[in-house]
Amino acid sequence: MKATEDLFDLIQSLSKTEKRYFKQHSKLHVIGERNSYLLLFDAIAAQKKYNEPQLLKRFQGANFVKRFAAAKYFLYRQVLKTLRSYHSSIHSQTRDLIHEAEILYEKGFFKQARKFIFKAKQTARKYEMHWAMPELFRMEEILFTQWDDNKSLNTLLEEKTTALTVQQNIQAYRDIYFRVAFLYFQYGKAREKKHLREMEKIVSCRLMLDESLADSSYSALQFHYTWHIYWHAAADMTKAAYHAEKSIEIFHKNPDLISINLMIYFANMSNLLSNVLMAKQYEKVQSLLASLQNAQRFAKTQIQKTRYYFDYNNPMLGYLNETGQFPKAAALIPAIAGEFEKHKERLSEIQKAVICATISQSYFGGRQYDKSIYWLNRVRNEINLNTYQDIQSFLPVFYLIVNYEAGKNSLLPYLIQSVYRFLKKKERLYKFEIVLIHFLRTALPKVNTRKELIQEFKKLKTKILEFEKDPYEKNAFLYFDYISWLESKIENRPFAEVVRQKA
Repeated sequence: MKATEDLFDLIQSLSKTEKRYFKQHSKLHVIGERNSYLLLFDAIAAQKKYNEPQLLKRFQGANFVKRFAAAKYFLYRQVLKTLRSYHSSIHSQTRDLIHEAEILYEKGFFKQARKFIFKAKQTARKYEMHWAMPELFRMEEILFTQWDDNKSLNTLLEEKTTALTVQQNIQAYRDIYFRVAFLYFQYGKAREKKHLREMEKIVSCRLMLDESLADSSYSALQFHYTWHIYWHAAADMTKAAYHAEKSIEIFHKNPDLISINLMIYFANMSNLLSNVLMAKQYEKVQSLLASLQNAQRFAKTQIQKTRYYFDYNNPMLGYLNETGQFPKAAALIPAIAGEFEKHKERLSEIQKAVICATISQSYFGGRQYDKSIYWLNRVRNEINLNTYQDIQSFLPVFYLIVNYEAGKNSLLPYLIQSVYRFLKKKERLYKFEIVLIHFLRTALPKVNTRKELIQEFKKLKTKILEFEKDPYEKNAFLYFDYISWLESKIENRPFAEVVRQKA
């Protein structure tokens, strides 16, 4: 990103209430009748695309134009300062208390400084803000030189030792989590033994085999989150759901943790929803979505709102798809698609790909194949999925099926060859993909009658059902209901009808 666009991007990201709050604060710095920086703020806010020459022309003759780069930087800092005030959180308030204690200490007001440190310490303990403890102990040690109390010293040293142990424990669990998560982001659902074995080596350690060794809520969250990822990769959705539920239990037992760890809470709720959907425990979905919706009120920042957008809308659409409620899903998509454009810059590549694929499946189930292809093309053309291998396998194969249903017969041979080469190059050409591509490339062109077509679909179904017994090949079924699709072709029934009857 160009440096000249930083201010533009920041201003464009502001909500209406944030803009209003900034303008109210700007009135404290009036120059003449109006704040010149507020004029610049309004001008940039009105632009659809950053246009610096237009701004220079508009404010020609104004003093700040002579030092325009400095003026932009000043405005950038003022906006950030205002946002810091607007989005004051427990974390920032605790940092402020520590900073204020430092100021009081420098002024020689030691007793007052101790009061601020005590207050910050209480808050840090209540919300388990372990990151703040080293700084608090540092300040206490500095202040200790101003009083003589062996009892207080012993207590301080004991607390410090305990806090350091807890921090080391948290870091150890975080290291394990990141190592497992890295492999999951590389391979996704395991399609080969070696991928799962890599994870097994990491989780087969003392900390991951004994939950009681997790001596804080954060360590316990990492413990269950890591096991959730492992069992998700192994396609054991029952065990994955168990650990996702345990994570949510930790939050509900300590509700103060939700608001200050909202991103983690949303992610865990999303994980649980994903698991219950894959396990077809549909009765739990509505209550989980309601709980997630209830936590939306805590989302204040743009990144929190983006996280909520994904973690709520993707499983909600997924639920409608899984239960065959495609018309209802299609009715919701315009609003979800509109929000997607607002949030896409803050979504990760995998999040963008997943929600586009979910929307595509909604349209597929409603027989709106051109719209389904449109959303798949957005993934193909706009999103980089080099490090997400399992979805790299699913999307090209599903793309072939959608184009087949759309009647793109002249295009299909080229697409089949392209997908085959792509998967082979990426080393993601497993038994399931080979059988399905062979069917589309070799069996279908030889069909002359409806009866022959049904027979070929029956043969394909028999072969694919065998893969459900394979602990690794079965993972191909987690993204799309291929069996219901084949049954819809064999029985000459709408795909949506078959899915609804099974739900």
